[in-house]
Amino acid sequence: MTTLGQESWDIIQQMRASSFHARPGSSVAFLDDPFHSLDMYSLARLWFHDRSVKIHGMSQGPLTPEDLANMDYVLTIENRKLITIM
Repeated sequence: MTTLGQESWDIIQQMRASSFHARPGSSVAFLDDPFHSLDMYSLARLWFHDRSVKIHGMSQGPLTPEDLANMDYVLTIENRKLITIM
């Protein structure tokens, strides 16, 4: 639990410090979910603070290549670092 808490805190701090902002009505995919639950989805929902932004996390199932290509933004987390892919 301590490790998971630290990992969550690392990601939350990166989200707060990030200059990334999703446009209203856009779609965002997270390719990795270090929590393997709805936590990443919930964190992203709080981060964007906009119900019109559609968020897809890995806990919701994999995206097809076509679905992924239609996303406005794609992000991932590698080695506890938040990375914007597109």
